[in-house]
Amino acid sequence: MRRKIVLLTIFFAACSESKQAMYEGTWGLVSSTMQLVSDSVDPTACPSGWTKLYEELSFQGQGGIVPLQRSYVKRFVNLENFKNASVEAKPLFGNLFPVFRLSLVWPCWQASEDWQNEMAETIRALQEAGWQIEVTLLHHDSYPASLHTGDIKNSGWANPSAVSEFTSYVQSTVNRLSQVLPPKTRFFIANEPIATLFNGYLSPEGKWPPGGKNAPKSMAQAMVNLRDALTEAGRIVKSAGFVPVIAQNIRPLSGKFTDSLPAQNLNYIWNWWLLSSLITGCLDNNFDNVCEDENEGHLVEEIGLTFYGTMEANSETVAFGLPEGEEVEMALPNMNFAPNAQAFEEALTQVFARYGEDVLGVGVAEIGFSASRTETMVEWLNWYRTVIARNEKPVAFVELHTLFESAEFSVGDWVFHLVEGCLSEPCRLTPWGQAIQKELK
Repeated sequence: MRRKIVLLTIFFAACSESKQAMYEGTWGLVSSTMQLVSDSVDPTACPSGWTKLYEELSFQGQGGIVPLQRSYVKRFVNLENFKNASVEAKPLFGNLFPVFRLSLVWPCWQASEDWQNEMAETIRALQEAGWQIEVTLLHHDSYPASLHTGDIKNSGWANPSAVSEFTSYVQSTVNRLSQVLPPKTRFFIANEPIATLFNGYLSPEGKWPPGGKNAPKSMAQAMVNLRDALTEAGRIVKSAGFVPVIAQNIRPLSGKFTDSLPAQNLNYIWNWWLLSSLITGCLDNNFDNVCEDENEGHLVEEIGLTFYGTMEANSETVAFGLPEGEEVEMALPNMNFAPNAQAFEEALTQVFARYGEDVLGVGVAEIGFSASRTETMVEWLNWYRTVIARNEKPVAFVELHTLFESAEFSVGDWVFHLVEGCLSEPCRLTPWGQAIQKELK
């Protein structure tokens, strides 16, 4: 029977009793607003590239392959309902989870002053309810329609306007939220951006923005544009007195082709290319692990590791590089989502070894595992807690995804959300929410 995949986002800090007590103030919960609020897929409220892609694929009879469209939004009609439920849910957790992080949703923010005002009011209300708010500027939910041209060579992050549009958006959020959020608030300038681009430009189904198949030249341009946009975002966020953070998906490489040059190029481009540009200042436009130029580095102050298993190098390769630049031969990845404590420890150790001295802190941003039984999820949870407890340096923040039911990718019973109800009936903890409380107290 095919195993269901639950995307459980967990940032785990210290997990021995002494470490947990030390870092208890940094525990929190995450919800992507895109997954929750129907307005975010309303083309009149939030003209999104997701909507454009969905329309194009539907016209071709393939609308069902886009997982982050309307079927992704499960809970709330608008931000008002989301705000009220989040306020009501706060007392369920006491002081165990003081932090709540949500996505600002770039297409909505860019398109609507009403959304900006409602988001600012939502943040105010959540803070008054006792939540400490953090925000995410860019996730796979953020893809404005203005960057979707229908031509993969010029669409999404490959669009020449991507850097200026994102920079303008970041400046707008900082200006508006400086009136709402306290200094030193964490701004996640991006969450899993490279994984998003791999799925968008190289996936067989083309089910992530901007959609397409085997477009390595366009993807290389998209990565350079993304890097340049996040460079400016880091500068803007830091100059405003907030803390810029990058959440990066790290996948250790395994399998028989591990030592081949195409496999090593995959490992570098997927895991380290972007981080090195933002942290150590390496500008590598040829994707060959050589810095052709440098910036000042230290453009993010913390790293959030996201972990969804390992990858193997496929025997199929692509010529990867900018349209007018040099090329490297890169293997395409095969993904393995199975829980793997050893690989998680390898990913965490490598992040600390590469960048731990250059940032203020390293957290763990997403861990993916699946189970319909709460007991199994607790067992896997404790695998990862054990790894973190024996890490030589403390992990900086602790956040669990997700507060409410949201990203349901296939049929079946899902238990990763911590709270249910909150609409026509009172909020209550799910069995998984109850188990998390028991395990972490």
